[in-house]
Amino acid sequence: MDREELALLRAKLESMLELRLNKSRTAMETMSQAASSPADAVDRAAMETQRHLELLMRERDLAEVREIREALSRILIGEYGACRECGEDIDVRRLRARPMVDLCVTCMTGLERERNRERDVPEEMIHSFGREVSGRILETV
Repeated sequence: MDREELALLRAKLESMLELRLNKSRTAMETMSQAASSPADAVDRAAMETQRHLELLMRERDLAEVREIREALSRILIGEYGACRECGEDIDVRRLRARPMVDLCVTCMTGLERERNRERDVPEEMIHSFGREVSGRILETV
């Protein structure tokens, strides 16, 4: 990967990080400003469900923040773009689509197959990185 491409990916990661951190701050402010518990049991249940969903989304965002920071660290130490399993270069199209990835398609597919075997998911139902459209498999990142 050339320096220009690396700079673009780094800028994209930094932008994603800022967006996630702002989103997280806003969510925390919203949750802290939430009104006290309503007297009606149905309203209370709806409010608790909403709070639970917001917490789940915040956890997901924080996991992405960690992934983004790890990717930025890999850039700094010169390991960005290399698969952490096999050491091969990750396709730049995959990095453009999801710049925080640290596994190539082959290793990610193997990892997913392993996870699905552990869960006893039939082989024909295992997620694939390819999509079939009109009988053709389209290459994806």
